[in-house]
Amino acid sequence: MCSHLTDLKTAEDELAILRHRIATVTTWIHNQAYDRPAREALARDLQLPEPTR
Repeated sequence: MCSHLTDLKTAEDELAILRHRIATVTTWIHNQAYDRPAREALARDLQLPEPTR
């Protein structure tokens, strides 16, 4: 049983890291200080919402 709890905790930690990375990238994509075509391309490549016009 302990092994399953350890595996679950590891998976939850990895998911938290991925969610943080996606949030960071999404913030960058919507930051108008950066080049718009680059932000649009990154959003498309990662299948995230593109910046609003």
